[in-house]
Amino acid sequence: MVFFHLEKDCSISKPNIPEKSESFAKGPEKIFGAGALVLEKHIIKSLYSRLRLKYDERKDYAFEDYVKQAKQEKDKLEP
Repeated sequence: MVFFHLEKDCSISKPNIPEKSESFAKGPEKIFGAGALVLEKHIIKSLYSRLRLKYDERKDYAFEDYVKQAKQEKDKLEP
């Protein structure tokens, strides 16, 4: 359901999420309101786990900051 609404309301398809992390972060907020923070945290933890990266919660980080950091760390690990 989340992906359906993201594509319909925010024009974000599942494969586009990494390139549109800022827009993606606004999508769940539109759908779930304040509850979106819980969903975002779960998504970030899942992303870091799948990439085999260590997740450290940071108060000064927004969703897109975590995505950018994960991409940078993953790029460092790949030759």
